[in-house]
Amino acid sequence: ERNCIGILFLAVRMADNAAADWRAKAGESAAKTHYDIVKDQAAQVLKEDVSWEGYQKANFISDDDFKLIKRFDKKPPEVQAKLLQAEADKYAELFLQLLVKANKDATVQYVLTLIDQIITEKPDMINWFMRTSEKDAGWPFDPFTRLLNRANAEWFTNSKASSILATLMVKAPSVPEDKVKFFSGWIKEQFNKLDDRDIGNAVSALQIFLLKSDFRPIFAQDSGLSMLGSVIRGKQKNPQLVYQACNCVWLMTYSKEVHTYVLQSKIIDAIVNALRMTPKEKIIRMSLAALRNVTPVEGAVDAMIDAGIVKPLESFKQRNWGDEDLVDDLAAVYNEVQKGLAHLSSFDMYKKEVASGKLDFSSPAHRSEKFWRENVTRFEEDHFRVLLYLKELLRASPDTSVLPVACYDVGEFARFHPRGRTIISQLGIKDPLMQLMTSRDPEIKKQALLALQKVMVTNWEYIN
Repeated sequence: ERNCIGILFLAVRMADNAAADWRAKAGESAAKTHYDIVKDQAAQVLKEDVSWEGYQKANFISDDDFKLIKRFDKKPPEVQAKLLQAEADKYAELFLQLLVKANKDATVQYVLTLIDQIITEKPDMINWFMRTSEKDAGWPFDPFTRLLNRANAEWFTNSKASSILATLMVKAPSVPEDKVKFFSGWIKEQFNKLDDRDIGNAVSALQIFLLKSDFRPIFAQDSGLSMLGSVIRGKQKNPQLVYQACNCVWLMTYSKEVHTYVLQSKIIDAIVNALRMTPKEKIIRMSLAALRNVTPVEGAVDAMIDAGIVKPLESFKQRNWGDEDLVDDLAAVYNEVQKGLAHLSSFDMYKKEVASGKLDFSSPAHRSEKFWRENVTRFEEDHFRVLLYLKELLRASPDTSVLPVACYDVGEFARFHPRGRTIISQLGIKDPLMQLMTSRDPEIKKQALLALQKVMVTNWEYIN
């Protein structure tokens, strides 16, 4: 599983990188992704010159360290590669020492960018960083956790330190539990920040961190899935962040230990909402893959139906997709949802639709007299809970497409229930209907008027 996920993750990263390069060549003016911003900043950082002589004179680095870094810094890639090949152990130790001893943020960022470049282009160097633990028990992790633990650290420092730390932890044969919990907690702290760069740092590091299955239940504890759900719901204007958060959910749901948190976290609601709102194929692909992973969870399919997944699934089934994995995941989720619907009565489905707050005239219940004649007395269940849901929608739904449907349903209840008009009045539902009669939206105004006619007039069908 780990190898499979790793390959898929790298493929996604390569696709994102290729898309970023294409945008640059095409001169696209759209907002840059987090990856683009970090890449641009890294290029700027590496253009700077560090005064290694100053560090030597101040005795921050030894003469031997000075010689090592001078031989390496600003040299052509082929020269650097030969140096790393010949003296990998010395350079791994040197870069960690520089992180510990550097007294300027610019130098720290420069060294972090070098390390990130090295382990990206020469992954076998990770093993040499691991071996530094023979000289210092806290290495290679401590220099990076120390940077992340600093108050008011710059976002780029956090970006590189978190990315490198996640990579080292994933590749390490074992990581002290306190280090894992610290890093998991640090990521969660970033989700509470307002700057999208901080949230981008968090999801980018988390995508790497979650490649190791042992780390997933640790992050899931203390609202990890809920925090990802908040990103998915709250960052619709930043589709790249939404995609990355969905990718993190997908990775987490491969571990059955995480399934315990799925329902209580409301992550299904967030993912279904993303499916309903986004036109981006990669978000649809990742969302469906995550939902497929949780279909075995008891209650998960019901939660999908409650969240309003039926309509987007029907829409997706009508489209031609070029991605075979997307088609496969769509079919799997669709089939499970259809099985779930088969066990529901028409009124159960209607209740779920109302509770989701996503009413739509395309649902048969709203236009079927047979439904209202057979089920109108069931509206009395649980102290008229469904009617109270409709009342709340009339009062507070921000969705103008929902309000006409809610008005219509209230009118149909008044029309078909023997005491419908009285009950509507007793529950205080006439007031929001009257307020909606002044709406500027002609469809809302029309349906509110028709509903009030049904509430106030006996034998309404005759005047209709």
